[in-house]
Amino acid sequence: LHYINYTIITMVSILILEIYVLVGVAFLTLLERKILGYIQERKGPNKVGVGGIFQPFRDAIKLFRKEVFIVYKSRHYIYYIWAVRSISQTLSYEVRLIMIFLVLIILRERYSFLDFLKWQLYLWYLFMVIPLFLVFVLRIIAELNRTPMDFVEGESELVSGFNVEYFRGGFALIFIAEYGIIIFFRYLVVVFFIIIIRGILPRIRYDELIYLC
Repeated sequence: LHYINYTIITMVSILILEIYVLVGVAFLTLLERKILGYIQERKGPNKVGVGGIFQPFRDAIKLFRKEVFIVYKSRHYIYYIWAVRSISQTLSYEVRLIMIFLVLIILRERYSFLDFLKWQLYLWYLFMVIPLFLVFVLRIIAELNRTPMDFVEGESELVSGFNVEYFRGGFALIFIAEYGIIIFFRYLVVVFFIIIIRGILPRIRYDELIYLC
């Protein structure tokens, strides 16, 4: 009986966590579009609901109602370029990102995120390791494929990157995974450093991205 109760509690906890991630992704996209709208001096989504609050739900309904179009065969080299970009960018920055976290753990001599958060109440790590924070910002932007290092999904030049052939559920899963990782990394930034935003940097060249490794 105790095992059954533990299993039920675990499943409910996982379900609540998944709902939290889905709702977080929905409103994170709305917040991002609003902020980018103000940065670029435009209104952004404001038609659905009060101030566009229901825009993510309308986008989700519209996405899952679209027709599924499956490509039979594609020999175009551009799809391989997206895959190579994604792999090289991830491998180039993954090791250095782990090393940054190891340095912070060695400085604090703790492994608990809660302990890092308690320490941040008195002194931000940003002021202790400013050079490390600058390196961390470059690494995390490259890891998340955000501007100015959005080469994997360069919407201005590659339509939508590697997910251009995905529709409905497949595209939704990729989209949720991408923004779920963004939520996770923002949590890490709050734990270890401080909050940052995007939309203020110009695009750099791909060779400059690899050189920064």
